[in-house]
Amino acid sequence: MSWQPPQGPQGYPPPQGYGQQQQQQQQQMPYGYPQQQRPYAPPPKKGLGAGAIIGIIVGILALLGVIGGVVLYVVFRDSSDGSSSSSSSSSSSSASSDQSAALQTKATALLEAVKTRDSKKVEDPLLEFAAMPDATKAWFTATFDAKTADDLYGYWDRQVFPNIADLVTPFKTAIAHDATEVRVTRFANAADVTACQNDFCKYRENGSLTKLFGAMKKPQALYLVQLAKPGSKPGEDDQEVFFFAVIKGSFAYLGSLQM
Repeated sequence: MSWQPPQGPQGYPPPQGYGQQQQQQQQQMPYGYPQQQRPYAPPPKKGLGAGAIIGIIVGILALLGVIGGVVLYVVFRDSSDGSSSSSSSSSSSSASSDQSAALQTKATALLEAVKTRDSKKVEDPLLEFAAMPDATKAWFTATFDAKTADDLYGYWDRQVFPNIADLVTPFKTAIAHDATEVRVTRFANAADVTACQNDFCKYRENGSLTKLFGAMKKPQALYLVQLAKPGSKPGEDDQEVFFFAVIKGSFAYLGSLQM
């Protein structure tokens, strides 16, 4: 049965256009309910909860990768040292202070961590050898002539700092060859290079070391780490990791310091 408009009072016909208006209203009412026109308003803003904030921070750190980890770790390490670190940095980083035993301890800790094959256990001993760019640049500037300082810092900034995780590689190789004894050689000046008798000094890096110390305006000690088989003679299949230096009271891995 089709829809019939209702009759007006006392039989009068309905007002003109009444049926059309009703039909239009029904077409505009889905499910039989009228649509109410409301002014647009954006949804209310909700504050970020603690979980969301932590998630954002974790995401940022994941994007930053190793570099971000280095920065956060070194900032925390340097700030936790407090005044004792700053007061001792000048003496511990000088060429007259031998830190070979401390470096051997730290290198051994990294070696033992790499043996576990657990990346979480490797992280802390690895980052012990990281340094902040501003502190490293200041060290190069104070140690070398202007051109050499710029060249060496540029090399470190491009090749070493963003690839600090590569320091693990020679330790893995050493473990594979049972070279688990950590030996440290310290070079305080050019005379130490001349006096050194192992293969590293005599044949491979003698010229580089001589140039490095020749370009120093303020002598600073450089350290070599060798991973050798226990009881072996120096130079017998050693894994050599170089160079390290003391910056702001902590050891920093500087790489091969290519000039």
